[in-house]
Amino acid sequence: QSKLLVLILILALVLRLHMLAEKAPGVDEAFQIDLISRPANEMMYIYLNVEPNNPPLHGLVTHVIFILFGSYYFVKLFSVFCGLASIFFCYKIGEKLFNKDTALLAAALLTFNPLHLFYSQHTRAYSMVIFLFSLLFYALLIFLENLKERKYAIALGLIATLFLYTHYVAIIVLLCMVAFFAYLWRKNKIDIKSALLPLVIAAILFMPQAFVLATHPALQKNAICERSIFDFPYIFYKFANGANISFLVSRFPLLLYPALLVNAVFALGLFKMFKEKIASNLFLFFFFLPFLLIALATIKVSHFFYFRNFTYLLPLFIIPIAHYITSLQNRYLKLALVASIVLGWLAIAVLYYSIVTVPDWNVYIGL
Repeated sequence: QSKLLVLILILALVLRLHMLAEKAPGVDEAFQIDLISRPANEMMYIYLNVEPNNPPLHGLVTHVIFILFGSYYFVKLFSVFCGLASIFFCYKIGEKLFNKDTALLAAALLTFNPLHLFYSQHTRAYSMVIFLFSLLFYALLIFLENLKERKYAIALGLIATLFLYTHYVAIIVLLCMVAFFAYLWRKNKIDIKSALLPLVIAAILFMPQAFVLATHPALQKNAICERSIFDFPYIFYKFANGANISFLVSRFPLLLYPALLVNAVFALGLFKMFKEKIASNLFLFFFFLPFLLIALATIKVSHFFYFRNFTYLLPLFIIPIAHYITSLQNRYLKLALVASIVLGWLAIAVLYYSIVTVPDWNVYIGL
């Protein structure tokens, strides 16, 4: 099985390196490239005073990569390796929650997932965000198994800090962790000192950036768009298909089927998990609670309630799908489901590769 995991990671690398050098920068990527190519002090001024959407860690890392190698290709390569790392930790989470068969299938499905593939070649922070959340969630599982060992609490707090300095969605994740620890404390499954240590570490280390965020004038602006009733299902559509509905309809409408199939299997997998009471509380607090918290927190800035800010959940979206498929008794049904999903996703990937050399390609595909 370890050999299979290596093969999956090699396949993931091949898919993510394909067309990487030829890929044109999208609109957001052009902004990122311009930002990281500036002198460090000018770049940090923009992060702290002009650009309110993201903390500076990803910019600093990619700025150093650009200075060292002098090429934007290596900035994209950093996203590729973050993508590979998130596939690996998706495997580790699946193994910890279920078994190695589920873990391997989850890693394989994430390898082919179009949205994960797109962002693994993207120069903005999304691939790093998915990786850091996967690492954080796995560290949380290890921490819960070793509550008396302080080193795991410290590691969890430090990983949470890196996540906080990469994307502000980490604040929502930390609030979910607070709620989860409070639930465990009420059930007498965790003591207050163990629960507080990683949270206090992350809170103290994030205080400088929290001050920048709290005093940023952009927070006082009104929302740039209104939320729609379709925002919530659209997130799950993007998780399953990646590309915009209009793009697929104009190219090959039949490729809309993976969205229906994948989300149906996801729902069945969730139902099975909750019925078996396997990791159900973890998914309630870390998969579903963020939707509620982000909806409540973004009344004034509703554009934040957008699929990009939920992409970190992709590994947790994939794992119930893998769990349901591996639990099926009929081997042919298993193969049919996996083949249907993977072939649909590969077809979407082919369409993606066909347009990435076109400037502003991301407008067509909807990234």
